[in-house]
Amino acid sequence: GVATNTASIVIFLRLGVKDSISVCFFLLSCSDLGGLLFVVPAIVFSSYVPTYPAESWWVDTSSVGLILIFYYLILFDTSQLITTFIAVQRCCCVVMPFTFKNTFTRSRALVTAAFIFAYCVATYTPLLAHQGLRPVFDAATNSTVLTFWASEDRQGYMSLVDKMSGMCLTTICQATIILCLLILAGSLRTSSRFRKSMTSSSSEISERKTFKKVNRVSGTQSAATTKKNRDVTKNVSGSRREIQAVQSATFVSVLFVLCNTPKVVLAYAFIVEPELGLYGRYQNIYYVVNILRNTVEYINVSLNILVYLRFNTRYRQSFFSCLYR
Repeated sequence: GVATNTASIVIFLRLGVKDSISVCFFLLSCSDLGGLLFVVPAIVFSSYVPTYPAESWWVDTSSVGLILIFYYLILFDTSQLITTFIAVQRCCCVVMPFTFKNTFTRSRALVTAAFIFAYCVATYTPLLAHQGLRPVFDAATNSTVLTFWASEDRQGYMSLVDKMSGMCLTTICQATIILCLLILAGSLRTSSRFRKSMTSSSSEISERKTFKKVNRVSGTQSAATTKKNRDVTKNVSGSRREIQAVQSATFVSVLFVLCNTPKVVLAYAFIVEPELGLYGRYQNIYYVVNILRNTVEYINVSLNILVYLRFNTRYRQSFFSCLYR
């Protein structure tokens, strides 16, 4: 995931982040990379480092891992909001292209992303202010170790963050993206039928006109045809880029929905059955489902590069150009 998102950042910078959708994909890669840079050390500190002799450490590594997880969650929430913004803007541009043609600009995308990041940081700041590391004397090793501490109010803030981020935000993002995907699918199906009917009609009319005029204005027609072909090629190229942007946005959104579903299910399952928690009666089931949830989350932030390679011609060419240089 670190490698794939780093590669995506480099490729997008090479191509240039000139429009709203490329800015969003670039910032999504940055957010995913930042989240992984926090969660990978958190997993290492929590799972592997504590197996080494405790006296060789001046800090409780599991405590460090616990704190790093919250910074990962800030960036994960940022990623899911950026993904939602991508789905919304592509949906608007496809369904009502003339209305939203100039609405989603590069500068507005940057402002929106900045607001999203500020919101996510603000959500977790009260919780982070009520926890941290503090020195504690360990009589067993006759040394002072930095250990996790939490204030009495931390649990209340933790519960609030769980409701705001783990449930409300996730549900809103999931529902919004699914709605956008359904609208996109219906709109694209209608547009495809319309284009086919228009293409068929225009082809018949064009053939009749060409047959009548071919002997009278051959020279003029040749020049006009050449210019027309250039215009058609230009329009097709622009249309192809738009289609690829829609495809990329759609499949990034689909990947997010699939990988985010376990988190949504687990959040609502806890409401139905409060014992399905870390210290509840069904904690073993919780552990298994939580491992599955975390795994698909890491897959989600790692595999967007496959979507870009499949549906973005310029990205694919630049990627292989760097790979085989």
